[in-house]
Amino acid sequence: MPKLLLLRHGQSQYNQESRFCGWINVPLTDTGKEQARSSAELIKTDPLTSEIPIHLAVTSRLQRAVVTSNIILESIDRLDMDVVKSWRLNERHYGSLQGLKKNDILQKYGQEKFMFWRRQYDGCPPESDVDSEFYRDTLKIAKFDSDLAEHPSLVPKCESLKTVIERLKPFWDSVIYASMKEGKNVLCVTHGSVVRALLTILYELSEDEVEHLNIPNGMPILIDFDDSTMRPKETSWKYLEPERAKIEAERVKNDGLHQ
Repeated sequence: MPKLLLLRHGQSQYNQESRFCGWINVPLTDTGKEQARSSAELIKTDPLTSEIPIHLAVTSRLQRAVVTSNIILESIDRLDMDVVKSWRLNERHYGSLQGLKKNDILQKYGQEKFMFWRRQYDGCPPESDVDSEFYRDTLKIAKFDSDLAEHPSLVPKCESLKTVIERLKPFWDSVIYASMKEGKNVLCVTHGSVVRALLTILYELSEDEVEHLNIPNGMPILIDFDDSTMRPKETSWKYLEPERAKIEAERVKNDGLHQ
């Protein structure tokens, strides 16, 4: 049966600083690189994954996911593998919030608005100023991603989780799911909002369920697919380190809520 290994990149500079990141192309911290190495070690040694050959790797256009993917592939001796990169696996575009400290936004706008922008299914932040320094990476990605270069109307100025699901679905169908239907196992290294979006697609999560779903950095998820139905075999996904994932997910939940 085909398998999907799914994880959010290791800690980035903006994760460490508790800033809205989105499409800003910040690097991993040393902790983030270590999380990537730990993820690789888990994949190599966990009984659920140690014998799984990886046939395809997919990741975003953002370096924190690309570097996490490279560290994992190097560690499992698969740097020879083709890696598909797409803007459709990029983090949610946080619009005018990008680059700003989360607690500053909380203090300025209050918890209700903060949580609406941060977690609600259709909570779309204010649009970016396209001339701002925090939009430069968006323009660069738009220039060099062939999909966006061909269809400039798709370049976001802000996104909700609902929007992320809509732009992710074609990539899921044509690349990830299509490969898995051929019996291939796929490694997907992406971002918190995209993991939430994928789990919503695969498990048909309600808006309330996905709004309360928090994804920790560098914690691999394993999803087994049934050969006949090509649906997830279990009713829920499995973290390779479930207890640690719970602790780290709680940290994500509280990010920005304290000084």
